[in-house]
Amino acid sequence: MFKVLTAIVLAFILAGCTPTDSKIEVEKIIYDLNLDHRTAHMTNDANLLVAQMSDTIYNIQDGAIYTSAKSDVLKRFEKYFSTVKYKKWDDIEKPLIKVSEKGDHATLMVRKEIEVAPVVGDSIGAYEGSIWAWSASYEKKDRQWYLYLISAGKESKRE
Repeated sequence: MFKVLTAIVLAFILAGCTPTDSKIEVEKIIYDLNLDHRTAHMTNDANLLVAQMSDTIYNIQDGAIYTSAKSDVLKRFEKYFSTVKYKKWDDIEKPLIKVSEKGDHATLMVRKEIEVAPVVGDSIGAYEGSIWAWSASYEKKDRQWYLYLISAGKESKRE
């Protein structure tokens, strides 16, 4: 058995590859990134939100494709987080995570119930709720996972 495992590892090395994480390990990593994004929203932490984003992020929304530099996304979220307070940013159902055969790409699909209020000075306005759904695509580079594509849409507004 040891010889077989050694041969497999050696084959990967000779092919210039490294063994990838198992599907379950990748799903856990992507799920944990989803939790980090929740923490970022609940604590208004723009740095945490963009920590695992690629240098270029693609966003498909409202019938258009947008391209942004990571630094621009950080600036937008720093500004945005200074004007809002989240009470809820929760999964409505278990997120779906699909992992590529090679284990170097993954897609996270979520539905979230969100409650957010505007902040002006020291005052927090009324919370408004909405339902959002989106998919986020990740790729593994240099042993790290990076979000590079997000496609989002607002499903409905709660009263």
